[in-house]
Amino acid sequence: MPTVYRVCPEDGFQDLQSVDSDAYLAACDRSWKFDGCPVGDSWEPLEFYVRRRTLKKPDIWGVADTLAFEKNAVAVLQLCLDQAGEQLRLPFQKRNLIVLNVTYVIDVLDKKRSVYPPDFPAMIRKYVFHADRLDYSLFKIPETRVGEILTVEGLASPDDEFKPLVEKHGLKGLRFDELWSGE
Repeated sequence: MPTVYRVCPEDGFQDLQSVDSDAYLAACDRSWKFDGCPVGDSWEPLEFYVRRRTLKKPDIWGVADTLAFEKNAVAVLQLCLDQAGEQLRLPFQKRNLIVLNVTYVIDVLDKKRSVYPPDFPAMIRKYVFHADRLDYSLFKIPETRVGEILTVEGLASPDDEFKPLVEKHGLKGLRFDELWSGE
């Protein structure tokens, strides 16, 4: 039985903040616009810093409206990242993080059974999915593609799915909010 989760940066861990907010805002129209469309041709790495250094260092960072992965996390999650979309290099503190741009956007939301205001389809209160349309572990849906990364568990081997791999290898920095469990 598949279960769908929202992937979120975990509270209590460091995150990345832009050094230059004007440059970041300008880039949000081009290379830092993570709305399900490719940005690789216009990708411009920006400079980031850790605002709260006293928090724990994650293996998977929250950055802008997406995630950035340390080398050890990429090694474990490579298949999931390959299936999900673009992997963009972000130089940070003498190493390269991998920023994930999820371009795998699929129409899997059961709009008849989900609950959301008719004028605001991105404000989903109750998610229901077409289980037969779920396949790759990391994805976005058209309705929330600007700010929400989703993952499904229970379709394939745990060694091929994002959430079980994160948990099995003890990767830090994420939480998974359950949205729907298949019938």
